[in-house]
Amino acid sequence: MNKLKRAKLKEADSLLAKARSLLSNVKDREQDDLDNYPENLQGSERYTTMENAIDELEEAIENIDQASESINNAL
Repeated sequence: MNKLKRAKLKEADSLLAKARSLLSNVKDREQDDLDNYPENLQGSERYTTMENAIDELEEAIENIDQASESINNAL
């Protein structure tokens, strides 16, 4: 792999790191909101939607981590 290709992969990895940070921030804020949700509403549809969103964000973060690992292995 030449220098230009390695530089492009490093740039992609950097962008993934930024995306991971943004997703993690949103997930953490959503988790805080969920943790502070009123007890009498914890069985509501909105509460379930928030839980599902957190699960999906966690999966997206894991996928980014795997992509980053693959890029670093390619380097």
